[in-house]
Amino acid sequence: MTTTVVVSPGVSSSMGRTLCPRACSPHNERTPGGASPGAAMSGSSPPTPTAGPTVQEPTVGQLMRPATRTVEADAHVASAAYLMKRAHDCALVVTSDDEGRMPIAVLTDADVSQAVADGRDLGEIRINDLRLPRPTAVHPDTSLTEAAELMLEKALNNLPVVDDDGLVGLVDLTAVCRALLRRQPVA
Repeated sequence: MTTTVVVSPGVSSSMGRTLCPRACSPHNERTPGGASPGAAMSGSSPPTPTAGPTVQEPTVGQLMRPATRTVEADAHVASAAYLMKRAHDCALVVTSDDEGRMPIAVLTDADVSQAVADGRDLGEIRINDLRLPRPTAVHPDTSLTEAAELMLEKALNNLPVVDDDGLVGLVDLTAVCRALLRRQPVA
């Protein structure tokens, strides 16, 4: 039986450390005096927070691609590769055959390339023959910063997105980084 690791916002990762939404946030902005917002200034009181609207950090659910294309573990690798090519995508979520569509792996173009390099016949082998690792998944409410931190920590390029009903989408590292970089002010 394969288990999916789901990381919800603010919950500790499997590495035992809490994923902090602010850990990768751009906290390099300077106050008008040139000090960092949290820096202690000698002889003066700490800066008072300015009133204004709070900006909600974007979530994975806002960025994810809907999980419209999935593949079952007993499908041939060749058919999955064909589906990826037709969809112009580099990854497919491998799902269980139950109605919950729970992700049991993520098949990437690198996995297909490795199978070819190993001399395997893609028309003969099935996805479950590749022994793909179980996926780490996130909830749609997970912040992009948390997702980026998790992907970097575990060296993942793709994260399945699941809610209580099962798979709802897929998000990739490139899209997460682009979205986070667009938010950062240029100094």
